[in-house]
Parts: sequence; structure tokens; C-alpha cells
Amino acid sequence: MSSLPSSGRPVLLLDIDGALSPLPHPDDMDFDRFVVTNARQWLRRGDMLFDTALPGYLDRLGAVYQRVWATSWSQLEINRWVAPVLGLPQDLPYIEFGTQSNKLRHIADWVGRHGPGLPVAWVDDRLGAAERRWAKKRQAPTLLVSTDKYEGIVASDVVRLLAFGTGAIVSVG
Repeated sequence: MSSLPSSGRPVLLLDIDGALSPLPHPDDMDFDRFVVTNARQWLRRGDMLFDTALPGYLDRLGAVYQRVWATSWSQLEINRWVAPVLGLPQDLPYIEFGTQSNKLRHIADWVGRHGPGLPVAWVDDRLGAAERRWAKKRQAPTLLVSTDKYEGIVASDVVRLLAFGTGAIVSVG
């Protein structure tokens, strides 16, 4: 697990599958048809799709937040496959947690060690009651942005994240 530089900026936890890269709908697993019929423009990397607006979104968010990977992908895979496509540095902090069932525990431990007093925003398609309880218990502002796994992050999510990160919103979501 990597640590944060001591900038004091809020932390942005980023999942990949279903959050940054939408998953194919079970009724239509054909990515090519999805790309053609969906109104958004897409960057494709293997079996992954990224909205062409995503690199710009992540750049804008990077001006406000300390971006941290919070995904089951390995750090090597992220740096080799994902970061270059999205125009991200290949040395972003990374929370290693293995299985999805342990994700909240590992994130809570990491945040407790590296950013206990910092505002945290978490973008993921699998945020539920346990994550909401954790967010409400934190003493620092915490925003949960739950994405539709078939859409991934959208412009309205980015607006919400930017508002929260700049202090325009201070709420638990």
C-alpha cells in the first residue's frame, strides 16, 4: 500500500470496473454494439471502455484531489494498462486489498493511517450500507459517489466531486 504526499488536499478513491470503465450489460455483452449504439464517445483498451471525456475529468479532479487507486486490479496492471490510456501518472498511490469482500476494511484502514483528518470522496459501483455507515462515522467530510456499473462515472458525478472537493458541499452522501 502506498502513502500520500503531505499536501493536505482531499483524497479521491477510484475504482475501475463499473466506476471508471462501465461493465457490459448482461443482456448485451457485445462491446462493439455498445460503443456504436451509446451516445458517448469511447476509448477502448482490450475489453475495457472509457468515456473519451474521462481523461479530462480525471485531470480536473487531480487539480483538487489526491487521486488514489482503490480497485482489485494490481498496481502493475493499473500502471501498464489503465494509467497511460487515461493520461494519469504511473505512480498514483494504490490501496491493495485483494478481494471485493475486504475492500471497505482495507480502505478504512488505509484512510485511517494516511488521511484520517482529510476529506475523502470515493467513486465505486459497489457502495452499500456498510460504506455509508463508515462515511457517516468519519469525523472528516466524506462523499460516496455510487456509479451505475453499466454507465460508469458521468459528468454530473464530476460536478458533484468538484463541488465537494473545493468545499462547496460538505456532506456525507
